Formats: sequence, structure tokens, C-alpha cells
Amino acid sequence: MSTGFYLKDLKAVATRLAAFSPKRIIYSSSGRRPEGYKPVLLFTKADGTAVEAEPVPFDELLRESDFLCVCASLGDGTKGVFTEEVFNTMKPGAVFINTARGSMVDQEALYRALTKGVEAGGLFGAGLDVTVPEPLPTDSPLLKLPNCFILSHAGSTTDDAYTLRKSKMITSTSAFQMKHLITLLVLTLICSCTSSASLWRQRRLLFRQPVRQRHHVGLDLCSASLTESIPEGVIYPQGSPNHISTFLAWCMLLDLARDNVSIASFYWSMLREDVYNSTSAYQGEFVFRSLLNASEKLNVSIVTSGANVTDNDLDQLIAAGATVSYLDVARLLQSGVQHAKLWSVDDRHGYLGSANMDWRSLTQVKEMGIVLYDCPALVSDLSKIIGAFRVASEPDTVLPIHWSSKLKTRYNRTNPMRLLLNGIPASVYLTMSPPPFKPPGREDDLEAILHVIGEARSFIYVSVMEFEAAIRTYSEAPEKPDLTTSIDSSPHPETISSLLARRYWPILTNALVQASMEHGVEVRILVSRWRHTSPKMHNYMRSLRALNGVNNAHLRIRFFVVPTSTPEQESIPFSRVNHNKYMVTDRTLYIGTSNWSGDYFLNTGGAGIVINYEDDTIGSSGEATLRRQLQDIFHRDWNSAYTDEL
Repeated sequence: MSTGFYLKDLKAVATRLAAFSPKRIIYSSSGRRPEGYKPVLLFTKADGTAVEAEPVPFDELLRESDFLCVCASLGDGTKGVFTEEVFNTMKPGAVFINTARGSMVDQEALYRALTKGVEAGGLFGAGLDVTVPEPLPTDSPLLKLPNCFILSHAGSTTDDAYTLRKSKMITSTSAFQMKHLITLLVLTLICSCTSSASLWRQRRLLFRQPVRQRHHVGLDLCSASLTESIPEGVIYPQGSPNHISTFLAWCMLLDLARDNVSIASFYWSMLREDVYNSTSAYQGEFVFRSLLNASEKLNVSIVTSGANVTDNDLDQLIAAGATVSYLDVARLLQSGVQHAKLWSVDDRHGYLGSANMDWRSLTQVKEMGIVLYDCPALVSDLSKIIGAFRVASEPDTVLPIHWSSKLKTRYNRTNPMRLLLNGIPASVYLTMSPPPFKPPGREDDLEAILHVIGEARSFIYVSVMEFEAAIRTYSEAPEKPDLTTSIDSSPHPETISSLLARRYWPILTNALVQASMEHGVEVRILVSRWRHTSPKMHNYMRSLRALNGVNNAHLRIRFFVVPTSTPEQESIPFSRVNHNKYMVTDRTLYIGTSNWSGDYFLNTGGAGIVINYEDDTIGSSGEATLRRQLQDIFHRDWNSAYTDEL
């Protein structure tokens, strides 16, 4: 193993590394000495052997180093020195370590070197003590890489500063105990390289309820965070709302798993070989490898759409020990698919949202969901929905389904679950579709949406990929969707089956118009425009927009366009789209898994979560409610450079 240093001051750093007995220690200096550089004696071993660092030209340092450590000071000659060309010159599979200054490195070039694979000449990994800026924004691509470890920069300081630091740490820790954030757990996962046991202990500490919450006696405790996938190349202004990525949320769920992982999915394409050979598949492949590992040790069960046919991803999971159930919705309802995207981990942690088990949903498609931690009451209820889909998947199931009492729920719109959600009292219930798949007590997804619309008094903001006032009828679907195209739709006209007809279905549009005309509610709808947008949706949206101003109705519609900025992005099929499925009003948060057309609610497996707060001003921990956070996300997207007004 050769270790190289690019630095001005060598001896202190290299001496520490010598204890690991590298085969060779080499260095290239950023300084200038007319007489040139000579071998540097680091220390002498007990047997009298001298350990030296050998000077080499910079190019040789790049080609020969297995570990390259940057320890130079910042100056005109070192700023931006580590470019794309430099990383391409480095030894394939090398590890890059920067403890100097972030501005010495082209971070975009480093990202590409870390994601293109060792076989293609890329780096094995990187360790960064410094970045630009510090700290990195939470949506930085570097933070999402499993082979890039970043620690907070801390330089040398005075004794007085150390004393003051301890005092500040105690004060900050005391203040943090009143918070209920997942952010620190994310930093622990990414930056501290903790073991699973250590992470488990950190989680136990982080999600302990604040002292002031003890006044809410009898409420079940729950931690939750909004989670998003922001496609590569989508950049918001500094200070815009940002949340934990879907990738990190799923990674944390798998890291927290101790006994079982249960997933409801539409389809699977987590590997680049499933869809398109893109380096941006790395997040999906990382999650898939984690699932394979979990399948060997834990009880992993999956219910997915379609018939039992050969599937690359699922076949590997089955071979590793996972149990897979195939829900053929069309067998029971003549058409439709299982379209819900749900996770339940140990009946304690969970996920509900728009993201498919598809690597594109992590890096190429804009997604929205909610991740739940230490939330046994709510996640146990979520598990019942997955269980209901599993019962419907059984080959001998016929309608009407005879439901086990274990799958029935008492929580719905008229009897919501009362929780202390992130330290704030909230009423929560889960919804489900289609009606024939709902066990007794479960709220219907469509009815819940209509109720949320009807209760709004100030505004209704809707963000969905597709919105049509129609029930779409399809021909019989083939056994397996084409994974080089499928990203959504129920079923997808271009992939799963052929669209035969549309039947007018104005239930949702009528509810929105009524809310605006009769109650003066402002309605904003954010739908998607991409290469597969149906012209029919434009017509439906125009007809809705035409009512703006009638009887004081306030109806606005914008299209969100995810830009395509590289040839690769242009080539990845069925990507670059805003795939969100949520609604936020002045009173309520709703996050679902369905687009807004009649077929989704009548013959498609779906689910949603509805959250109301007693006091929506601010929580006891000082943070905004999830409803307020989702409202801010909608404003961020609505006012972004990626929208066009209808």
C-alpha cells in the first residue's frame, strides 16, 4: 500500500500514518524550494531502520497513491488544484482524503469520480474534513454517497477556546433536548460511520420526548419527517426548504430493522441493469444491497403488483430469503394494479409516499413522502394496510374478502389516532383504496381527500403528477410491466396496457370548485409536464382554470417541469418528472400514493395519511408542524423556476 501526501507541512501527519506500516510513503509539496526536495526522515524504528517519506512529482503521486491525503495550505497555487483531470489521473480504486481546504477541490469532479465505479477508473472512496460551503447543504449530492464520509471541520485552537467550547456544548445540548429532529440522526449515519448498535443507541437518545411534553398524558409518541427525492440538476435558492432524502430515509429504516421489514410496492427496478446503465443508479443499488443483506438475517416480506413471473430484483431477494406476494388486482377487479408504496419496520418505523422501488425514484424523479420513527401505534396500523394487500394477493381470495380481526382498525376520520407528533398534539389516520380491499374501519382514500377539501377555509394546495376528471379504462395488462419504461400510472398507457376509454368523473374537480366558489378558498394545483403528459390532462386543467373568477372562485394551475440538462438524463427512460401526490390546506396535511383520476380510487391499490393539529402555530420544540413544512415546500415549488402558469 502506497500513501501519498500533497502538502506543505509533512512530518506531523506522515509520522502518525507510519504506525500503520504502509509499504511506501511519498509526497509532493505545494511549496517551492530552489534546491528541490529530499527524503524526509519521519522517525527511526527500535531496530534502527529509518522511516522516510520520498518526494515525487505530482503526477507520480496521483498514479501511485492508494491513499492520497491533502494537507496543504490554501494559496494561489493550490486553489482548485484537484480537478476532473487530476481525479482521472489518480490510481483506480484509490481513497481521497482532504483535511486542508474545501476550495482546493472541484467537488462536482470528485462526485463523478466517486460514482463512476472502480472498474471505470473511479475512486473507491473519499474522506472530507473540509468542504465548500461548510457545512454542505442537506441536498448536496456528496452527502448522499455511501462511499463519501464527511466530518465537521475542527482546527487547532487555544486552551480558552476549548473551555468555552465545552460551555457552549452543554448549553447547546440542553437546548437541543427540546428539539425533536431527525437531522442529527442523519448526520450520525453519514458522518460518524457508527455501527448499527451505536446508531440504535443514538436513536434512543435522539427521539426521547422533550420534558414539556409530559403534560400531554395518554398520547402515543411519534417522530416523523417529510422526505423528498430531488432529481439531480434541480437546484433551489439557498435557504429554501429541504428535508431528508428518500434514499437516506430508507437507509435509516433498514439500519434500524431488528426483526422484520415489510414493503408494499408497485414494481421493482433498483439496479441499473433493470432500466439503463447510469451512474445515478448507485443509490438504488445501495438500498437493494442493504435489502439483500436484511433478507439473509431478518424476516423481509414484500407484496407487489402483478402475477408471479420472473423478476430480476425480486428473484434475488427471494434467493436471499425474502418472501414475495404478488397482488393481481385485475384478477379481482378486472383492471388495476397495486400502486401503494409503503414500508413497515418492526411495526415501529415506517414510510408512506410516492417513491417506487426504482433507482430513478431516488435520483431522477421528484418524490414526496413521510418517514416515521419510534411510532409503534401508527406504524402497526400501517402494517395492517400492507397485510390487507397481502390477503388480497392470495391465489384463493375472492370478493367480498372475509377479513381477519387482526386487520381491522378503529382509527379513521371520525376516530383519528391521537399522537404527540414531534412533540405536538395531532390527530392522524391512514386511508386506503380501492374499497373492496379495505378491511372494516379503514377510511376510504377518496372520501378522506373529499373531506379534507371540504374542511378547508383559506387555501387548498394540490401537487400531483396526473389530474384528470375521468375514469380511465384499459385493456388487459400483460403479466409484467416493461421496467425500461414504468415509473407510474395505474396502469401506464405506454407500458402496462392500452388505454381504451375515458369516462367523465368530476368528483374531485367539483369538490375543488365548490370549495372555492362557496367558501372563498384559494385553490392552487401543481401538475407535471414531461414527455409522457397526456394532452387530455391539459384539457381538463384548462376547463378548471376557465372557472377562475366565476362567483369569486380563485383557481390557479401551474405545470412543474423537471429540467433535462445532460445527454444521460435525456436518455434515461420515464424519468425527470415531478411524481408528488400530496395536498396541504390551512388545516390539514395529506400525503398519498395515487394520482388524481377515478381509476386510482376505484380499482387501484393506494394509501394515504391525514394529519390535523390542535394548534398549528409552532411546536413545543420550536419547530414548525409537518403541515406548515409541507405548505412551505409547495410554495418553494410553486414559485420556482421550474413552473409554468396555465
